[in-house]
Amino acid sequence: MDDLDQLRLLGAEAVVLDPYDGDPRGTCHPRKVWQALDTVATHLYSPRTGTEPT
Repeated sequence: MDDLDQLRLLGAEAVVLDPYDGDPRGTCHPRKVWQALDTVATHLYSPRTGTEPT
């Protein structure tokens, strides 16, 4: 999460999160990836950041 905060401070308006690591077997169990993306989304919408989604 600190990386996203740093990118925001550097002026990034958008970040693309691509969980695909090149191994097609990883797509058979997407729950872990969705949980990670949910964590990021929760962080971005939290009052701590003071930001709204764009």
